[in-house]
Amino acid sequence: MTKVLQGEKGYLYYSVFSSQVQGTADGVDFQGNGWCKIVTKGKESGLPVSLERGDVFYNSTKLILMDGDEVRLMTMSKVAFVTNIPGSASKTKQDVTTQMDSVKSFIEGSRSELTGNIEGYFLNEDPMGLQELLLARFKSVIMDDGVGNITKLESAGEPLHFFLSRFETTEEGKREITDYMPLITDSLTLDKPMEGNLPFSFAYTLVGSERPNTYFRSI
Repeated sequence: MTKVLQGEKGYLYYSVFSSQVQGTADGVDFQGNGWCKIVTKGKESGLPVSLERGDVFYNSTKLILMDGDEVRLMTMSKVAFVTNIPGSASKTKQDVTTQMDSVKSFIEGSRSELTGNIEGYFLNEDPMGLQELLLARFKSVIMDDGVGNITKLESAGEPLHFFLSRFETTEEGKREITDYMPLITDSLTLDKPMEGNLPFSFAYTLVGSERPNTYFRSI
């Protein structure tokens, strides 16, 4: 039996949106651009049929974007090595018991709540300033460049867009597993290391309107 949720060398990637690509009535070639998010789909869409507005997917083949199609490209930065990611999922249920039932009956609700913790340590490089953005979720962060330019970061409460690699590979025939995790942060813990990388732990809640997913991609 294939182990579909195996893991190896889990890394956390922080992502921001970069350029947008729009389709036209004549079609626009869209190929090999990596991770992207669907903004809109046209009536005669060239985007994958099963995907909907808001879905994230990895584009490695040639697509023809038609009128009404629009995607946002995602710029990625590897920011942390993940040592542990305990998570939980819960759903509501609806009581559908009838007088004929001797045992109560339920149907599964349509909405789930996904929460958990991400634990690990930040890598040395942080070109997108994620550590400052995480701190700004809980207090003001002052940025002073030493030559008179001072700015203050304050959170607008918007989701942070993360990708968690559960299994990375470049070997043909194998399958990568990646979690797309648009989230809000519930709490943050930063340890002070004696030397080396900065350990961290933060609790999160996934944002359903951003359509989180687990993505299986064959190489």
